[in-house]
Amino acid sequence: MTEETKMILDQLKVMNGKIDHLSGDVSELKTDVSGLKSDVAGLKTDVATLKTEVVQLKTDVSELKTDVAGLKQSDKERQKELQSVKEEVGFVKDEVLSMKQELQFTKEDVRFVKDEAQSMKQELQSTKEDVSFVKLMLDSTQRSHHCRRSFRSEPKIARCFENQRRR
Repeated sequence: MTEETKMILDQLKVMNGKIDHLSGDVSELKTDVSGLKSDVAGLKTDVATLKTEVVQLKTDVSELKTDVAGLKQSDKERQKELQSVKEEVGFVKDEVLSMKQELQFTKEDVRFVKDEAQSMKQELQSTKEDVSFVKLMLDSTQRSHHCRRSFRSEPKIARCFENQRRR
């Protein structure tokens, strides 16, 4: 074996070492690539899932927009109803105030009628007393046979006779 062959053999050994080393690196890269392929497949699944979720979220947002539009319309209707109720309450308040005033007038009328009734009661009582007095006087007159002129001279009797004539 010659020197040259030894050198070539040495170079081949070095090259074999480098090849072994590169072969190990390639093997590691294959493992890394295999892992990356697995990661990419997982990411693709995640992306597909996210796309599905985005579509669902868009659908949800669309439904929520529809719901919000419905709520706004419902709110407008409630506001109109509230305004109508407020107007009605205002009308009822006016009516209540008017009725209170009417009630006050009615109370005053009732007081007046009560006063009138009391006055009439007193007048009736006075008239009853006058009638009782006249009866008493008539009984007394019939018993004692007084003349009519003396009977009429009594002031209470004369007033009673005048009241009788007016009726």
